[in-house]
Amino acid sequence: MKTNRELQKAEKMNAVGQLAASVAHEIRNPMTVVKGFLQIFYAKEHMSEEERTYIKLMIEEMNRAETIINDYLSLAKPDVDQSQKIDGADLANKVIDLMHSYAMMGKGIHFIKNIQQVYIEANNNELKQVLINILKNAIEAMKNGGTVTISLFSTKEYGVFEIADTGIGMTEEEINRLGTAFYSLKEKGTGMGLMVCYQMVEQMNGRIEVQSEKGRGTSFKIFIPLTQN
Repeated sequence: MKTNRELQKAEKMNAVGQLAASVAHEIRNPMTVVKGFLQIFYAKEHMSEEERTYIKLMIEEMNRAETIINDYLSLAKPDVDQSQKIDGADLANKVIDLMHSYAMMGKGIHFIKNIQQVYIEANNNELKQVLINILKNAIEAMKNGGTVTISLFSTKEYGVFEIADTGIGMTEEEINRLGTAFYSLKEKGTGMGLMVCYQMVEQMNGRIEVQSEKGRGTSFKIFIPLTQN
């Protein structure tokens, strides 16, 4: 039964991956046209600073949307060839610095770091996206403030990133459904973000483990293989 469930999950992931890639491809085409015209407008001389600021912001958002689309395309087209030796501590600190301003938007959210020097084998951009996504979810799980603890340590075979929050937590049933398409605990979520995370980590020969308790918080552990040299 376990093998059958894994097979069904693999088939579902493949089908959703192909669908996501198809939809992403169709969305990217008109976005390229819109972005091109925005860049033309931005280059015009007779424009107020306020108008230029708005157009610059639109271009930046288009770039961000393009990055997300590329992540969805990676569901169907693995990017495993770009694995490299990564300084895990350096990556973790960069992600924390990047997300610190986002955390400041919430009330009373604090970061605790417990980061060791660990070298891992992974795709740098994809792993960074995974950490950002999970850290963002941790911050959003604490509507009334709380603490996010970011740890990095090593086991015999893996470097382990752990992101633990003191937020709303999840039931066992909710944990089991994480990483599946169209399942989300957010009001307007699609579940695709975490699904992409699970897929990326799996492509790096790693895994994600989740522990949670309703009302007490959640811990995500991302296992990434240690570098061999």
